[in-house]
Amino acid sequence: MLANIPLVTDIGSDVGGTSEFVLMCMASPYRDHPDYPEGWAIEL
Repeated sequence: MLANIPLVTDIGSDVGGTSEFVLMCMASPYRDHPDYPEGWAIEL
């Protein structure tokens, strides 16, 4: 699934590419985990 994200998303955004934003959204439920990188946090 993750390997196919660039195939279906190719739009620029403030975060970077849409692919990057989709991955950040998918990771957001884990933001309280100690290994979660601060740079992945997004404002929804």
